[in-house]
Amino acid sequence: MSAQDNLDVIRTYWDALQHPDPASLQTMMERMDDDIGWEVIPLGLKRQGKEQMRQLIERSWADAPPDGWHEITNAFASDDWVCLEYTARGTMTKELPHLNIRYQPTGQKMELRAVDVFQIKSGKIALAREYYDHATHMRQLGVETATT
Repeated sequence: MSAQDNLDVIRTYWDALQHPDPASLQTMMERMDDDIGWEVIPLGLKRQGKEQMRQLIERSWADAPPDGWHEITNAFASDDWVCLEYTARGTMTKELPHLNIRYQPTGQKMELRAVDVFQIKSGKIALAREYYDHATHMRQLGVETATT
C-alpha cells in the first residue's frame, strides 16, 4: 500500500477513536490485524490481539474525561509506517485504570503531547507504540514524583 493509503487507514481509525459508540468500535477493529501488538511505552503496557484491543478501547472510553479530545498536530507515513504527533486534552474526573494509573481525580486539567507509531501490513494496523512524557502526565494529575 502507498503512504497515503496507510495515512487513510490511521485517520479513519483515529476519527473513530474520538466517537465512543459500537459503530466506531467496529470501524477500529476492521483496521486491525488479528494479531495486532500495542504498547504504551512509558507504562510498559502491552496488549496482543484484537480481543485485548477491544477491551482496552472500551475501558479507555469508559475512563475518558467528559471533555477529552485528541488533536493531531502532525502526521507522516511511508509504505509500512505511520507516525502521528498529537495533543490530548481533558479535565480529569476519573482514575485511569485501563492504564494502571491510580490518583485522586480532582478535576485537574490535562494536556499531553504524544507520538504514536503504527506499522501497517496489508492495509491493517499490525503494531502500534505510544510515546509520551510520563512525568509530565503525572505532574498534571497531581501525582508527586521524586526529585533529586
